[in-house]
Formats: sequence, C-alpha cells, structure tokens
Amino acid sequence: GPNSILIIDVSASMQSIEDGKTLLEIAKSKALKMIDEIPENGQMMLVEGSWQPSIILPFTHDSSKLRDEIEKISATDSTSNLDTAIELALSSTQEIQGSELIVLTDNNYVGQSEIPAQSDVSIRYIRYGKQNKNVAITGFDIRNQENKYQTFVVIQNFDENARDVLLWLII
Repeated sequence: GPNSILIIDVSASMQSIEDGKTLLEIAKSKALKMIDEIPENGQMMLVEGSWQPSIILPFTHDSSKLRDEIEKISATDSTSNLDTAIELALSSTQEIQGSELIVLTDNNYVGQSEIPAQSDVSIRYIRYGKQNKNVAITGFDIRNQENKYQTFVVIQNFDENARDVLLWLII
C-alpha cells in the first residue's frame, strides 16, 4: 500500500561496524532511500525501536521532516523491544488502510509479534549484519554497600559456538 510504517532498531547491537559503517548508519541510509519511494498519495510514520518504543513522527507526507527525523536517530546502549514497537505501530494503523510495516534491524532479532488476521497490514523485516556472531554486555550494575563496591556484568554470546572473551573493567 501507499502507507509505510518504518521501525528502526536503535539497540546497542546496531552500533556494530561492518564495512566501515555501523549497522544503524546502513539502516538509516536505507530509510532515507525509502522516502524517495513513497508514492504521491502515500505517507510514512517513523517508530524508534528502543527499549521503550515511541512514535518519532506520525503519518506524514512531508519528506523533509522524515529526513530530518531519520538523521537525528542514534543508537542506545541497551536492548530494543521490537515486539512492543510493532504493537505500537499496529495500534496506530487502525484508520489507515493498506499499510506496510517495515522493520530495519540486525540479525539478532527474531520477531514474536503477530499481525491480527483482520488487519490488512503487511510486515517486512530488513536485516543487517552477520548472523549471531556477537558477544555483548547485556547487563551492568554497580552497588555500593558501606563503601564496598560490587560489580555485576552480564555477557551474552549470540554465536552458536562457545567463545572465550577478555573483559577489562576499570573503575
């Protein structure tokens, strides 16, 4: 359809670098090209796929506003909640017929959201990056108890093979 909802993953893993660019830079470049493909009667909505997803820009025909908002997007140092981002986007399409939901993400995301059967919204995933060859810090906390500090770090291996990693912690 002429109406597109663009969800851009801004999770920490989108900061991974491939071929000299971050995955987010690659995704933003694709998003900017999509603006040029909006039909004359079409419009686009932008959703930030972060831990707390939000609508950056509601449906608009204004390609200049869309470009400005895409350029402003930056990655976070946390995980994303793309299922909630998809649900947020779907809740915003009830009055808009024939929408296509496009999710720009890395290969670590496996979608769980289902589009309601009565909906005429289609969903498409555009994935960037190499599949699951990433080791990342997914949790970090420092606790102070009577001037004694405890540090907790959660490291997650997204590769199917066991990996040895070196962690340096400087406080």
